[in-house]
Amino acid sequence: ISDLIAKYFVIVVFNVGRCITFQNDFKVGDIIASERIYLADVDLMDEKNKALINKLIDYNLGRISKKEAGFVATHFAQKAIQKKLLGTKIRFCISGGGNLSTSTLEFINGIGYQLHNGYGMTEIGVSSLNMSDKIEDKLIGDVGKPFYGIEYKISPFDKTNPNIGELLVKSNAMHDHIIIGGVEKPAQLDSEGFFHTGDIVEINDKGHYLIKGRIKEDYVYTSYGWGRLIYESSYYGCYQLYRLC
Repeated sequence: ISDLIAKYFVIVVFNVGRCITFQNDFKVGDIIASERIYLADVDLMDEKNKALINKLIDYNLGRISKKEAGFVATHFAQKAIQKKLLGTKIRFCISGGGNLSTSTLEFINGIGYQLHNGYGMTEIGVSSLNMSDKIEDKLIGDVGKPFYGIEYKISPFDKTNPNIGELLVKSNAMHDHIIIGGVEKPAQLDSEGFFHTGDIVEINDKGHYLIKGRIKEDYVYTSYGWGRLIYESSYYGCYQLYRLC
């Protein structure tokens, strides 16, 4: 980010490691662990502050009215609470690199930071982003539709359900060569020019794509066909299990 842009925008990015890197006071801040730490921090607060945070989240997610939220619904109160969290200079957040848990979506949006979920890879660049300002759309966790000039296609695992499978991407902005072991090789594309991402996606009734996981992590091929594994990603949102471990 240039110094000029950094003066006006603060970007939060959730990466594959489910961590958060943020710009604060125009300087790159520390890397802070994901929603598990946020939940732990809230859990360790005194009851009064915990109640304020929960009421702020409920109000921003539309669960309670402005009257029910009371003082927390005011601009002053929201900024005061944000100052204790990630600061007041963040304008928007963009996530990428993996699917987001419901708790992350609810918490970040709930404390007043707009979290937009997107999709991209080194090989294809940023290819889609959910840009809706509606809170109900943000909480779905989809990555929107592909940008202009980019084509998405699903390679289904089961022909009876064509709406879930591996995401294939095609565009004029993809990589055309790859270096493996010091040897330059052509990009690994199929006969139609699609790049196989290795990510599992599902398309919803709005035509938006939801990232469900990675093929190598979640699926194994047997003589009976593709079967789903119980993998670590299945427990990302299980905070009680995380505390137990």
